[in-house]
Amino acid sequence: MASKRKRVVLSLADKLKIIEQLDKGVTGKKLSEIYGVGQATISDIKNSKSTLLNFVSVLENEDGSSSRKTMKKAAAAENFIEKFKTASESGVCL
Repeated sequence: MASKRKRVVLSLADKLKIIEQLDKGVTGKKLSEIYGVGQATISDIKNSKSTLLNFVSVLENEDGSSSRKTMKKAAAAENFIEKFKTASESGVCL
């Protein structure tokens, strides 16, 4: 029985490196061997190129973490900021 491959989560920096190498002409198969992921993962990164680049540019403008691995924003921080804004607008002393 074949063993299941371990799940590998690439950082945003790694994904950007993959995009750069794909633009230079490196094959998806070669990149999948280098990073230890499936060819479908490389293809998904290639297809989401514009989304990744936009997210990284926004993250850099907001002084975000460079070691991030997902493109989800921190929900707790967003909720806190929203509650703080509404409380300060209504005159509640914090």
